[in-house]
Amino acid sequence: MSESSVSIAAAASLTGIIDHVDLDSHYNLAPDVAEGAPLVQGTTMPTDGFGHGARLKPEE
Repeated sequence: MSESSVSIAAAASLTGIIDHVDLDSHYNLAPDVAEGAPLVQGTTMPTDGFGHGARLKPEE
């Protein structure tokens, strides 16, 4: 099952007190129409933005 980085970013923003959560399904989604919850040294991290921090990529 794959979710876009929008839903992964929303889930990451809710997991602040949990040590380990499996949030990686957006890495195999091509093309992902959004960006959020970046991979930082092998760990999916929430962004510093407001709310879930994800945003749609501009159309190409």
